[in-house]
Amino acid sequence: MGVPRSRAAPGSADRQTVLRREAMTNRRRNAGFTLIEVLIGATLLAILMTLLTNALFTMTHTARAGEARLEDLDSSRLVLSFLRRQLQNAFPMTERDGNDGRALFEGRDDRLRFVGRLPIAEGGGLQFIEIAVVRGDLVMRYRDAWPDTPFAEPDSGWHGRLLLAGVRRARWRYFGARDEDSAAGWIDRWRGHDRLPALIRLDIDRGDEEMSTLVAEVRVRTAVAQPALFREPPDGAP
Repeated sequence: MGVPRSRAAPGSADRQTVLRREAMTNRRRNAGFTLIEVLIGATLLAILMTLLTNALFTMTHTARAGEARLEDLDSSRLVLSFLRRQLQNAFPMTERDGNDGRALFEGRDDRLRFVGRLPIAEGGGLQFIEIAVVRGDLVMRYRDAWPDTPFAEPDSGWHGRLLLAGVRRARWRYFGARDEDSAAGWIDRWRGHDRLPALIRLDIDRGDEEMSTLVAEVRVRTAVAQPALFREPPDGAP
């Protein structure tokens, strides 16, 4: 008689089927990523690269804006330093033929005109200098101070220089006693006096930036007639 075959325990076939399926699934997992996993990974990588690109662009833009701001601040400091020197050395002069002893100095709240000496002017000598805001820019105009040239000459023979761009307003103020009987104080106009103001203040408003301010102390105030300091105009000069 043959040996009888052992009969499988109930449910063992099902367990073996489950084990085989799990083994096949594990083999598939070990073989590599599924298509869905690849798509998810690619999407996350694209999002990450976009974020990095935007961050790099923002950092570059911020750095360039900061550099431009520093350059503009340096330019503003240079301009204010230049103006302070010019105002400190303003000449308290009268016209050659008298002018009743009134100084050649016309100060308003929006414009200043005075006599000075500019290093950029050709030939040296004295110049009539005017500083004002023109079409949104702080501009300096100057012309040679010939003996017979009126201080309030119309717009002819002037040279121009841009000082600061993008200026909303430039406000001038003047401190001092206008005569021996007046008390010193800040005023918006200075004209027709026999002396220059003791202090000249300029406030520059550039819109969204902080207000720039300079205060210059005038070194020589009392007006005197000094025709020897005026140059004689060359032939054909305006």
